[in-house]
Amino acid sequence: MINNCLYSRSLVDVESYTGNRYLYERTSTEIGWKLAWINPKVLAGNRNAILRSVQAWRNAHPDLMSRRIKRALRPPLRRNVRKQRCVEFYISHRIKGPKTMLIKANLERVDIAEIDSVFRELNTLNPLGKDDDHDAQGVVEQAHLNEVGWKLAWLNPGKLSGRHELLQLAVETYQRLAESEVGDSCSAIETSSS
Repeated sequence: MINNCLYSRSLVDVESYTGNRYLYERTSTEIGWKLAWINPKVLAGNRNAILRSVQAWRNAHPDLMSRRIKRALRPPLRRNVRKQRCVEFYISHRIKGPKTMLIKANLERVDIAEIDSVFRELNTLNPLGKDDDHDAQGVVEQAHLNEVGWKLAWLNPGKLSGRHELLQLAVETYQRLAESEVGDSCSAIETSSS
């Protein structure tokens, strides 16, 4: 039995033990004895083979798995996760009486290709090509604001779709929040319009 012992110093009671891994060493020794008893031709008297067998057996059982193996099995941390822009915010308005409404604004979830041309036309804030005074930068800015408006109206159809004044207010609020990079905390911000 001593020939198959992995940690002989663990063969004492806990008070007499001189180390800091009593439970680990004691259970490893007991598992080693059992494995050597079951597989005497392969393991008996071979401490290295017993140790490898015990480690394999322990790592096959999650409650006995080593910290190193548990760490290796953990999914890697996601690094460089892009900060999610404002997910929701409040707008206050006085159109048809004072109201405050919560606007969903997780624009990254909206695929612009899903939005049909009729919905886009209904919710276009800045029609392109109607004003020849705009330079290329102005056209790009108008196109961007239209896209933000379409996505906000798509996420909030009952509140914003076809309601240009509210949609404009929501787009302006979203732009302010996105530019200030408020992020997740923007749910408490209100913007008023009369």
